[in-house]
Amino acid sequence: MAPTTEQTGEGGGDNVYPLEDAFSPERVTDHLWLMRKFQSLFAYAESPGSRYLARFPLPPSGVDASKEDEAAQWRVQCFLMSAEVRYSFYLQLLQDWVTKNQPNAAKRNWPLPPWDVALMFYIHMLAPHRYFRDLSVEYPAVWEAQLDFPLARLRGLSHSPYSDEASRIAWEGKFPGVPYQTFEFGKNGENPVLTPWGTLHIQGYKCGSSKCSGKETYTIDAAAWVRFRLGRRQNPACPGCKQAHGNTQNNYSSAFMKFCKAVFGGPVFGLWDAPLRQFGKAGFVERIVNLSGELHLTQAQARYIKFLQLLHAHSTLTFVPTLDIDLVWHTHQLSPIPYRNYCTTHVGRPINHDDTIKASSRSNALDDTKKHWAITYNESFLDPSDTALSARLSPLSLAHRNLSSSLTNQLATFDATTQAPTDLALSQAKAEAEAARLRTKPLEDAWTAATNTISYVQYPSGSQGGQHERRRSSVGMLLNPSKYRAERAEKERVLVELKKREKLAKEAYDQVKVLEHMAIQKRDKAQGDANKVYWERQGLRLRSEGEVKKTEDKVWEVELVVVLEETAAEAEAAVAAAAAVAVEDAEGVVVEGAVVDGLCADDDVSDVRGNHVWCQVF
Repeated sequence: MAPTTEQTGEGGGDNVYPLEDAFSPERVTDHLWLMRKFQSLFAYAESPGSRYLARFPLPPSGVDASKEDEAAQWRVQCFLMSAEVRYSFYLQLLQDWVTKNQPNAAKRNWPLPPWDVALMFYIHMLAPHRYFRDLSVEYPAVWEAQLDFPLARLRGLSHSPYSDEASRIAWEGKFPGVPYQTFEFGKNGENPVLTPWGTLHIQGYKCGSSKCSGKETYTIDAAAWVRFRLGRRQNPACPGCKQAHGNTQNNYSSAFMKFCKAVFGGPVFGLWDAPLRQFGKAGFVERIVNLSGELHLTQAQARYIKFLQLLHAHSTLTFVPTLDIDLVWHTHQLSPIPYRNYCTTHVGRPINHDDTIKASSRSNALDDTKKHWAITYNESFLDPSDTALSARLSPLSLAHRNLSSSLTNQLATFDATTQAPTDLALSQAKAEAEAARLRTKPLEDAWTAATNTISYVQYPSGSQGGQHERRRSSVGMLLNPSKYRAERAEKERVLVELKKREKLAKEAYDQVKVLEHMAIQKRDKAQGDANKVYWERQGLRLRSEGEVKKTEDKVWEVELVVVLEETAAEAEAAVAAAAAVAVEDAEGVVVEGAVVDGLCADDDVSDVRGNHVWCQVF
């Protein structure tokens, strides 16, 4: 599908963004397929069945394997921590591949990731800022190659064992002894199992001690690795020399990253727990896959573009996507450089995706999203098909746009009709005042120096000079009157000359000081005029924005009324259901709680309408 430009709905204004292949319905469909694949890996790790249970590492002493929940968590943890390390191997392989091959050839034929590594590659891309930072620093050739996540190529593996042979050869050529695939899928492409040759222990460990120099790589027991990975108290002991490897590299800020660079050849990025937020119980993936049959991908694509327009219009706010928007958003992020370029071009900045925001902050962000969506697009954010709500929002949305337009016009008129010093004029006035001060300072110093010289000539002995001079004059007059009179006359002549110079210095200083005073007055007036205009403009803006805010509040009141009406309807239905149950109770049927559409009557249903369930993992 070639990129096109389409209207994305009412209220979007003229700022309509283009569609791109990176988030086309076809790529979103492939994305849904991939999430089901990853789901099956999690399901297998949690419940592998007795036939495959022995293939998983034994848990450490702190895990009670008799408790199925703890044992399942341990198996998932082994799966993710092993994949986290193996992802480092894959990035090293990609770095070598794109360095040796032409960029175009690399984009067509670069090695595909193993299934467990593909999960980490996928999760890494869903943190755009971090992916850019990690790859541009550690694997710049991979970043510059502009590789997208290979959705179509992975889906094209249509025959058992659902693995790419060329990728396997490239992997095992670089990492002999480390199997390419640790999981394989059945004949129908489903039901993954841990391969007989695969292991979830940590492979590829290369000790740096002199005793192990030149020897092959080792395998670290999963339990020992987990203790190190979580506690980070001590590096795991080498299985060969039994020594904890000491890292000597000093060019990285993280001790864990430095250690992994030393023993695995490349950094291990802290990603193992990130998939749990996406693929956990009732997480994003489970909810979106359950709703996938009811999604309209073209509509979701249009809503995603609207969402980006909202981010552009309100750069200081945090907005929360619905599931359908988040699905398209995630798909777009699987093309890292096109995504970054698209956001920079159309939104004005790279947009990160953060799934760790606290629930309280998320709730406030959802309220902002609902309000501004309704104002901008004249429809409900959670249920755009609610025409009745759109009809109630329409006059308020129109009033808000009119007020916003009026505010813009008022400010433009104020700016056009109000005389205020420009920034350049104010800067010039300040510069002139500073220049006048600099001209005045040396003249003031010259005048002060002339005054001090006169004082020194008159009283060379400081504060006691007057009394001392009188005694000296009396003695001089008695001993040598003619000499005394000559010295006295010369001193008087010098003082007359010094006082003339002092007078000239004072006059020059006074003249320049007047100019300085005038420059300061000009500067202060310009600053005062600028402040006056600024505060007048601020008052106009705040008064107008107050009216706009009132309209926004009215829009939000309509949303709240709808929520209350729906909650009341649900409660009424629950009461009716309870009454019906009471009738059945007489016949021996006992029901402890009324349930309406899968939700308890006491549950908050304000964020669940239609297919647009707000995303808990923004």
